[in-house]
Amino acid sequence: MMICWGTFCAAHAGVKGRGTLIALRLLLGAAEAGFVPTTFYFLSTIYPKYFLGFRLGLFSGMYSIAGAFAGLIAVSFIICVAALARSLTNRSSTESSRLIRRS
Repeated sequence: MMICWGTFCAAHAGVKGRGTLIALRLLLGAAEAGFVPTTFYFLSTIYPKYFLGFRLGLFSGMYSIAGAFAGLIAVSFIICVAALARSLTNRSSTESSRLIRRS
């Protein structure tokens, strides 16, 4: 399962079109679909039943925390990219106006 997942992730480097991206995302989702049930089974073989519920709750609860941090990181990335684009646009328009004034 992990070899397939890793292969599909690495194959994203060679995406050249929208159809290829969609196909790879579907294959990645199929490879990832068995992760949670496999993890629950694996944890049930390690922990006794009176600790298992707490551990599974921690594992499941981390999805919401990871989603919250992923959202914060995505918003900060978008803000940084927008500021960089604005900076480059202002710089190029300033340089263009200087060239127009000289001629």
